[in-house]
Amino acid sequence: MVVKHHKDMEKDIGFRAALEEAKQGAAEGGVPIGACLVAADGKILGRGHNMRVQKGSPTIHVREWS
Repeated sequence: MVVKHHKDMEKDIGFRAALEEAKQGAAEGGVPIGACLVAADGKILGRGHNMRVQKGSPTIHVREWS
C-alpha cells in the first residue's frame, strides 16, 4: 500500500474530485463522502457522492453513483 503525503494528495486529480463530491454532498445536507474512479492514464471514469440522506434510503451509497 502506498501512503501519499498530504501535499501530494492535493495535486491528485482523483483526490480533488472526490473532495469536491464530498463537499457537494455536505452542501445538499447529506454525509460528506465522495468517491472518484481514475484510470491509469489519469482520466476520470466516474465520480459521485453519498446520497443516502438526500434520497431517504439506507441503501444508496456513493459506490453506486460513482
